[in-house]
Amino acid sequence: MEDVDASTACDRARYACDSLRSTGVSAFRYFNDELRENSRKRCYIVNNFERALEEKQICVYYQPIVRAVSG
Repeated sequence: MEDVDASTACDRARYACDSLRSTGVSAFRYFNDELRENSRKRCYIVNNFERALEEKQICVYYQPIVRAVSG
């Protein structure tokens, strides 16, 4: 088991808990290598999103919202 500070341990526990929210079942989950990799990927995307937009690595498309009643 890896020694981590309390703040990191709490963040990992919250991430593990949040990963179960969409399942709709009562359960528990340990922070494991799979969750660590998912967390690392998410962090990379968040930290590099603006740069990717500036360098045109990704492109934003907007879809208009049209109300059927009012057009």
